[in-house]
Amino acid sequence: MTLPLLGLGAVPFAADEAGRPSGCASSWRASAIVAPRIPVINNIDVRSETEPAAIRDALYRQAYGPVRWEETIRAIRARGVTDIFECGPGKVLANLTRRIDADAESVAVLRSGIARPLRGALLG
Repeated sequence: MTLPLLGLGAVPFAADEAGRPSGCASSWRASAIVAPRIPVINNIDVRSETEPAAIRDALYRQAYGPVRWEETIRAIRARGVTDIFECGPGKVLANLTRRIDADAESVAVLRSGIARPLRGALLG
């Protein structure tokens, strides 16, 4: 299952002829990205990158490429992860996650009222 990125028109960047966001690359090049302390599986390659340049490239391509959510959830679950938190304004991904893997515990954090306690637990 691939999910096309919707709503890119709301992002304040121009698009090139291929529909890719042209202003994003320079913004991401200027952003500080460090190697993550925990594995982060990106939605474009379904891989965990550790090098900042590879992370930056995946973020850029993810902005205009299809999101491979089903494969991403399966990869996360294959690593033994049981609890998945959607940290966005809705609950679409949490619901999709439950459809992909009914045994996964999936919660939309902002809708559940656990955003602050979860943030505190993650940031120490």
